[in-house]
Amino acid sequence: MIRSCLLIAGAVLALAAAEGPQLPRGVERALSSYEKAAAKAQEAYDEAMADAVAEAVKDLTKEQEKATKAGSLDLALAIRAKIDELTPVPEDGADLAGGGKGRVRQSRVSIPAAGESSLGELPAGVKLSIAYDSGLWGFGGSMGSTVKSPDDPSAPDALQVALVYPSGTVTPIGTGTASLPFVVAIKEAGEYRLRMRDAKPHDNVGEVVYRVGVR
Repeated sequence: MIRSCLLIAGAVLALAAAEGPQLPRGVERALSSYEKAAAKAQEAYDEAMADAVAEAVKDLTKEQEKATKAGSLDLALAIRAKIDELTPVPEDGADLAGGGKGRVRQSRVSIPAAGESSLGELPAGVKLSIAYDSGLWGFGGSMGSTVKSPDDPSAPDALQVALVYPSGTVTPIGTGTASLPFVVAIKEAGEYRLRMRDAKPHDNVGEVVYRVGVR
């Protein structure tokens, strides 16, 4: 509703400037005041909704962890789906820097087997969550029998995904993240990256997709 009002006000102002008689200053001031008030109301609404979503995600994540620890993986995945409904994931490469301070930002990140993907510059003080979405990859230029999901508990360590810190520290994110995401508190500001753990990935093949969130 508020967005519609903003569009209407903007259209009126644009139309007035493009054709027809010059509007009196009093009319222009009234429309300008209305546009500013509507923008302020929209900002307050967005902040309130972000706070509500953050609180719900926090509570749902706790319930998801309980279900996972209890061995109820179907329930854990169902709760994960509800979290995803509350936090729609944008297209690949969306900016994650706006997350934090109770707000959740998410993106799907594609990771090539022979390379790495940047998560961008992240500030200290936020929490980073990483969860498997889809895809397979394998060793040595041949899909063969080495093809695995990096989230599969049977996947070799070298086929799993690692988080690379700005300092160069490499941390494995483990398996089973589709049901229980890997979560870490960011203490070091800078660029973070995701890649395969294989030390020599240049001839590997395939690509995987992870859901990455900042809050």
